[in-house]
Amino acid sequence: MIGKWKKINSKVVYKSPRFNIHEDAVILPDGSKGKYFYRKSGAGVAIIPFDGKKIYLVNQFRYVIGRRLWELPIGKAESKNYLAQAKKELKEETGFYAKTWKYLGMFYPTPGSGDSQGRVFFAQNLVTGQHNREPGESDMIMKGFTFQELEKMIVNGRIIDAWTISALYMYKLKFKI
Repeated sequence: MIGKWKKINSKVVYKSPRFNIHEDAVILPDGSKGKYFYRKSGAGVAIIPFDGKKIYLVNQFRYVIGRRLWELPIGKAESKNYLAQAKKELKEETGFYAKTWKYLGMFYPTPGSGDSQGRVFFAQNLVTGQHNREPGESDMIMKGFTFQELEKMIVNGRIIDAWTISALYMYKLKFKI
């Protein structure tokens, strides 16, 4: 029993290297039977790279929606060592190495359709290095913004990525900006 839902059975209907699609036979809270489809993709990390004045975002083309987006460095966690994954992702996308790290918390970006979890890290005391981007990130651009500029970008619809908005809001609340 899950809340007032009951799972009868579950099967994987699609597998990929990035996620699996599951189909569960369920009994709904009203007693009727139904099917529930959801995506299992696990956790990812979002990094807020801060140089003392600016937060760095990357701009990249997102194939599914057919446009470029401003985002924090974000990546899939390959293990439960989320800090190690955050360090790897920061280096890969920006070239930065951070001397100081702080875990800000986690969130579920799509709890109605998937189990994805976002783990948010604040990275500061940045040291510049060489990025190591994946082939799909070869046209990625990086730029620093003040927090006030980022808030305006969210309000004006220039930042529309849920992971970035959620992580920046966590940052704002944690540091009382």
